[in-house]
Amino acid sequence: MKEKKDLSEQIESFTNKIAKPLSKFAAIPGVAAAIEGISANMNLIIIGGVFMILYVLSSAYATGTENAILPFLTPYGSNVSQVNSFTLGMIGLLASISIASKYAEKVKVDHTTSVVLSFVVFMILSNWGVVDGTLSTANFGSKGLIVAMFSSVLSIKVYKWFIDRKITIKLPASVPPAIANSFIALIPSFVIITFCWILRNLMNIDIVSVIYGLLGPVFDASETVPFAGLEGLLYSLFWSVGIHGGNMISPITQAVTNTFLSENAAALASGVSLTALPHWYNGARVGVTFINYWPLLIFMAFSKCKEFKVMAPAMIIPACFNITEPLFFGLPLILNPFLMIPCIITQVMTHLIFAVSAASGFIATKVAISVPWALPFPLQQLIGFSGDMKIFLVDILVLALCTLIWYPFWKAFEKKELEKEALLEIQ
Repeated sequence: MKEKKDLSEQIESFTNKIAKPLSKFAAIPGVAAAIEGISANMNLIIIGGVFMILYVLSSAYATGTENAILPFLTPYGSNVSQVNSFTLGMIGLLASISIASKYAEKVKVDHTTSVVLSFVVFMILSNWGVVDGTLSTANFGSKGLIVAMFSSVLSIKVYKWFIDRKITIKLPASVPPAIANSFIALIPSFVIITFCWILRNLMNIDIVSVIYGLLGPVFDASETVPFAGLEGLLYSLFWSVGIHGGNMISPITQAVTNTFLSENAAALASGVSLTALPHWYNGARVGVTFINYWPLLIFMAFSKCKEFKVMAPAMIIPACFNITEPLFFGLPLILNPFLMIPCIITQVMTHLIFAVSAASGFIATKVAISVPWALPFPLQQLIGFSGDMKIFLVDILVLALCTLIWYPFWKAFEKKELEKEALLEIQ
């Protein structure tokens, strides 16, 4: 007779089944390069966010007030917003370079050739033509992000196919490598560039419109309360068995959230107020992934168990900067039969409450900047929501509910650990 698994074993088994295909997907060189390449631009996204904050502070209509918060910056408002336009507003163009760089490393082809070829292919495929004598940059931002992934992988795959089959122009060994590499890349570059030019210009296929037409339902579904709950569920399920939840779901969420963030920033720069920006979903994610663990840390700090009292300070300090590993691996939360269930319940509940608050308009201010993940969550929210204090009312509700959920599970766990501690003292 097959032995029946307990609840924690069932959760572990279910999560491992999900993790296996997702891990394989994330390990595909093209997918891994896309994730790493987009992440490589995070410094520019954050810098763009800083300048967007300055723009908000310098603009009366952005905050919906009569006067700018920092009126001395008002004369420089449009110049300040340009930095955001050249960073987050160019995320697609930048990604075509960074993704190509990462992918070239993984498939071991010439780095410089790959990056330049990907850039040219992206420019051709995302081209909207010349408008009033000016090259249109409409697809250089978040709209071009998926095209950047496509162009990087496609151009380098074709380039490698020709190289592997030696369908290249060979020059004598005495020719300098820089020149020889240019001629080696000539045939594959001509083929892929000509193909993309025919696709975009002679056949008039707008790759951006085609991709977004296919992915439209995905983007629509992602900005919903159930999607937020699903994100929280997957995040906590993976972490509860020792798999980094953020890394596992980022291939799904990153393209969506970067697109929403870029469109919000573009709308804000064009004169739309913070309360009328098109997307609320990014606001449902600011500070959401760690707030539900704070009641547990407080319980540890005031526990009768000596081990927990010693561990608490070592976990609280990194927790202030949203670093979860000490708690998950140190307490541990991972595979903990007492704490796995509240870990999952509180994470899903937290995602849902933040999503409902943003979707319903209770938190009217939308998020248009990328906030560094390592900032303490109150500071994250203060910056992300441009000082909208209503978010802290949501925090209070979440903390209160999480405390109620964690408490009975914690007491059962603490009791068991105290019994172990008492036995050790007797021995």
